[in-house]
Amino acid sequence: MILAVGVVLVGVAYFWFDRPWLDYAGSWWRTTPQRGNICAWISTYGDFFPFNLTIFAALFAWGRLKGSRFLMRLAVVSLLSGALAGGVALITKSLSGRPRPLTVLRHKATNSNDFRRPFHGAAWESFPSGHTASSIGAAVPLVLAAPEIGVPIACLSVGIGASRLAGLNHYPSDIIAGATLGLFFGFRGGWSLRTLRGRLRSRER
Repeated sequence: MILAVGVVLVGVAYFWFDRPWLDYAGSWWRTTPQRGNICAWISTYGDFFPFNLTIFAALFAWGRLKGSRFLMRLAVVSLLSGALAGGVALITKSLSGRPRPLTVLRHKATNSNDFRRPFHGAAWESFPSGHTASSIGAAVPLVLAAPEIGVPIACLSVGIGASRLAGLNHYPSDIIAGATLGLFFGFRGGWSLRTLRGRLRSRER
């Protein structure tokens, strides 16, 4: 269901929003370089190794300190979900050969549909967004199993995806595709832990 809805939304964004968004973004790209710097900073710390590994280390250490196997399992599931979503995104973007918005604006590609051969280089790895996939993939299990932890993390994940869009690294369809992958893998990992937490709470009563 998640994948089906995601495919529809990606199609809508690809045909109706990507090009208008690129035209709009290009109008302010040359006049607001500081925006790009801010987005680049967010993207740097929102990548898999800083973002996902920090969540894993903090949750696992907290669980170890409290003697909570649930928190340690949650840390592992969050890491694996983010890794799987990000890994699939990485393979897909390497094969798709879609130019990034900046690649088009710098006239190295003719338009957003100027797909090239696989493994053409980082400037041609726009679809889908790996940052969005891995960060959403890490957040969804936390939202499902421990909302008090997951909601703030999910807000950060949305911010990471937005920074990739505003930083002209991706089109709207790329962000939606990455989010779809994150939701797919995150939901599958997080739902079982949500059920487990419900059982643990029922036993405590």
